[in-house]
Amino acid sequence: MGSVENAAEIVEVDSDEDTDFSDDGNCFDSGQEDDVEVLEPLGVVKQEIVVEVNEPVVYNNSKYFKKRKIDSLQDQGNPPSKVLLLDGPESQLVKIEVNPHDFTIKQESEAESQSEDARLVTKVELNPDDLKVELNPDEITSELNPLDPTIKEETESENIKVELELDNVEVTVKREAIDGSKQERLLAKFNSIRSWAYTRFGDDIKNGIRNIFGDNVKFRVLTYNILAQSSLEKVNHPFSKRPDHLLTWDFRLQGLMREIGSLNPDIICLQEVEFSDLTTVNQDVAGFLAFKGFSYKGRRRSGSKTDGCAIFYKTERFECDAFELVNFKHEELLSLSGNSVGVICRLRPVQAARRLVVGTVHLHFGRDKDVTRLAQIALFLAELDKMCGSGGDGGGSCILAGDFNLEPYTDVHRLIVKGKLSYGGLPCSGGKYPFELFPPQLGLSGRLRWNKNSWNRDQKGCGSFSHEFGFRSVYQYREERNLYQGFAPPESEVTAYQGCWRALDHIFYSTLPSQWEYNSHDGRVEKHLKLLSKWRLPSGPQMEGLGGLPSALAPSDHLPLAADFLFLTR
Repeated sequence: MGSVENAAEIVEVDSDEDTDFSDDGNCFDSGQEDDVEVLEPLGVVKQEIVVEVNEPVVYNNSKYFKKRKIDSLQDQGNPPSKVLLLDGPESQLVKIEVNPHDFTIKQESEAESQSEDARLVTKVELNPDDLKVELNPDEITSELNPLDPTIKEETESENIKVELELDNVEVTVKREAIDGSKQERLLAKFNSIRSWAYTRFGDDIKNGIRNIFGDNVKFRVLTYNILAQSSLEKVNHPFSKRPDHLLTWDFRLQGLMREIGSLNPDIICLQEVEFSDLTTVNQDVAGFLAFKGFSYKGRRRSGSKTDGCAIFYKTERFECDAFELVNFKHEELLSLSGNSVGVICRLRPVQAARRLVVGTVHLHFGRDKDVTRLAQIALFLAELDKMCGSGGDGGGSCILAGDFNLEPYTDVHRLIVKGKLSYGGLPCSGGKYPFELFPPQLGLSGRLRWNKNSWNRDQKGCGSFSHEFGFRSVYQYREERNLYQGFAPPESEVTAYQGCWRALDHIFYSTLPSQWEYNSHDGRVEKHLKLLSKWRLPSGPQMEGLGGLPSALAPSDHLPLAADFLFLTR
């Protein structure tokens, strides 16, 4: 076994590994007239069909008719026979008993106005091999005689199952919940698409080639825009064409709990989660996650909005020793006029000293809001830098996740992953970026650090931003390098639907400069924070085939993103 120092040895792990997906009756009809010999009845008005039996027949129809009571008609001295009640015309009651030897069915008809001696007898020869019956669910109906007080009916519309077992002969009539069966198949397909992709280092740990030593912590991060229910209660919400039951909160909450429970994350970044007040998350979500062992920090959006962002963390694994609730709205700045918010938590693993900074953000929505999103992310990165620098242990280990409302080939995304952006004069939605995004008195430098006590020349009219986080994107969204050159992939991974399929949600993690750039595609190297695996994303056509968003599989208009990390605490 190696030492902790060996475990902390720098391993060149490239998170842009390929995440592509390989495109990759016989019917029983009691009304048949063939082979039927009919004896003329004497004044028959009502028919009652009786089949004599010498052996008991097991018949189970409890899933469709519960507690049905029928007058017992059986011969003295014979074992009790089972009765199968079929529908007949008008008020006809049908009683069937099977003779296992000659499989002869006798029909006896009796009129209410006649005595029991007036009968109609019909013989039908049955082949034992033909006693396998499957009925069309749409043709299964139940019309009982309302005048018969001995029959009580309780229907279950989802499943009808009738089993008749005689030696090796089984008659089954089964009605499945077709929609439920279809959803199970789609869920299995969805899970096969959203498999886990491992980095080289993560694959070594999974296969036991490498081990996790000492206080080093393996953990899972989940980020999810869960779609605020208040947005669905608007008259003209964008999902009015979706089935109503898919949009109810009770239905969607069950789906959210299923997804979160199956992923079993240690840190959860939520966007568009409902709040009951400024910092209190809706009890349905908070209560469920509290039961799972989570605590949280969160903030509601400003104005009339009732949703916001929150970071949940498992208390048995992490402690929060500092947090910041970021409000992006500044009335005096046009570029910060949106009501978006963000949350930053500095977490310390239990029984470890090194801190991990986690931030989640929901940037302003709108295709014409490029300037606003650039201002918001600049402000948020400055707050992240302040939190990392105040940790007292060198800081630097940081995860940034959320709904950025921007795609991977945009200017703001380039600032995050490339560490710099000369935005002044660049074309954007609605015109061009200004050369001065913030006034000097705000105290935010071009290096995205707060410097309110002094003024630097890079604070005024520089038209550029830079930072030193060295963020890498967990999701590469296929051919990301070509995206920076202006070539969009033909079929990329997606995270949300907003009129078209787009990649708007991201997870970034910090790295350090590499001393051997030939070992790294971006001149960076993972040290204290190592990516182990990521939950693959589907493409737009794949999601169309699974029912789109929101659906019974995915209760939000965004997909959840998840990744596993190893945090080296020494």
